[in-house]
Amino acid sequence: MAESNSSQSLKQQSKHQILLLVLCGLPASGKTTLANRLPGVLSTSDVSLCTLVVTYDSVLDPEVEEQMISDMKQHGLESETSSWKAFRKGLVDCVDTLISNLAADGGFTVDRDDFDNSYCQKLVEKLSGIDFRDKDVVIIIDDNMYYRSMRYEYFKLARKHCVCFCEVHVKCTVDESLSRNSQRDAPVPADVICKMAEKFEPPDGESNHWENFSLVIDSLSTDQNLISVINLIEEALQKPVKTPDAESIAREAEISRKATTLNVFHQCDIHLRGLISERVGRMKKLGRSKRELADAAKCLNSARQELLQKIHVGEVSIPGHVIEEFVNAPNSEDPCSLRLFIEHVFNDYQF
Repeated sequence: MAESNSSQSLKQQSKHQILLLVLCGLPASGKTTLANRLPGVLSTSDVSLCTLVVTYDSVLDPEVEEQMISDMKQHGLESETSSWKAFRKGLVDCVDTLISNLAADGGFTVDRDDFDNSYCQKLVEKLSGIDFRDKDVVIIIDDNMYYRSMRYEYFKLARKHCVCFCEVHVKCTVDESLSRNSQRDAPVPADVICKMAEKFEPPDGESNHWENFSLVIDSLSTDQNLISVINLIEEALQKPVKTPDAESIAREAEISRKATTLNVFHQCDIHLRGLISERVGRMKKLGRSKRELADAAKCLNSARQELLQKIHVGEVSIPGHVIEEFVNAPNSEDPCSLRLFIEHVFNDYQF
């Protein structure tokens, strides 16, 4: 059988490894179908490999999932108030502890007492009775993971524990996602799926070195798709993520700092332009002449440039907690602290 033949070469691994395989894609794209099919393919008798599937939906009680969907619809996809965000973080912590357990002292054990998260307790119950000794372990993370930053959390775990990492994007159209989702017992709101599709950030190995081991497949779980996924797993298992040395860490931190500074500065400019547009719009509603509107816009834009310059040279300092919130939720649709800070400073600016 094609599936068995393609997985035979996995047995050539001489050192037992742990691989984090992150699946991403729109709701109902076929991620869980793939995740459920892989264990049977990878656990053939001639391959010393064990597969653990962490499907976000499966560790949620139906009533809890219903409440989370309600929260997501009310507060938005990535709102700080959304219970989904806390849930995702809890599962990342769970997988972190799971990897630590599996890699402890070169053996493979799962201690239920190490998991204090109720969702994780439910996950660990599924692992009871599985013999991890003398086996490579593939941990499949099955969720939408529409933001690259969500997937990056798992890459950081791979780097922290020096284990392997790869991604598979199960791709489908929005219409296909909406159609299949509508047939579910607890469907995701259609508007949420549409927003997710707009915001979706697919794996990009060319722009992000940590996404080198990534693959895009269509939503139909064909034998050829399975062969491609197996080949990706085989390749990724040969190259654990290395913990960077001090020089690399410092260089990455500096690049990240410069990128953050640039993004924050750019966002400040966007907020200022929006404030100017709002202010001129109010003046227009009050019946001001075109000349008055033009003079006001010129004055306000001059103030915008001066304020941006002061931010750039540090004369106006953005509070650390404001920058931290922006970094953690750059795409939040809620009024953010950065906009409120800029609005406060601009309103108090002396024209």
